Amino acid sequence: MIDALRETDEFGRSPLHYAAADGDAAEVQRLLAEGADPNQPDAVRFTPLHFAAQEQHPEVIALLIAAGAATTDTDRWGNTPLWRAIFTAHGQRAAANALLAHGADPDAANSTGISPRRLAQRMGLGDLLAPSTQPIQLPRQRD
Repeated sequence: MIDALRETDEFGRSPLHYAAADGDAAEVQRLLAEGADPNQPDAVRFTPLHFAAQEQHPEVIALLIAAGAATTDTDRWGNTPLWRAIFTAHGQRAAANALLAHGADPDAANSTGISPRRLAQRMGLGDLLAPSTQPIQLPRQRD
């Protein structure tokens, strides 16, 4: 079964990449429980966490991080999952807040020297990195 979990398509993406992008928390949990690698990069070095962040899925972000996903992994352009969350935020803050709550660095610059904090400011979303008044709901973990 582990081989099937690591099989990838022509883009280097595994079933976990797609479940994370879809925000399918139940499928993400199942794949992780069966041994899927939360840090497996695709052809452009996007991890499942990059996809969950980009698609604004805070519950999936929390699941992946709890399974060992690194908030510091970068894609081929040097973008962290936090950078992707901010780039695609459209005013939403839950994904960025979930990453920040788990230690993501808002000042980690990409290959062009732009950090998530600077990106948020450039996009007119400087308050995106300000503390939220809403608590982050983390999924319950099974033992």
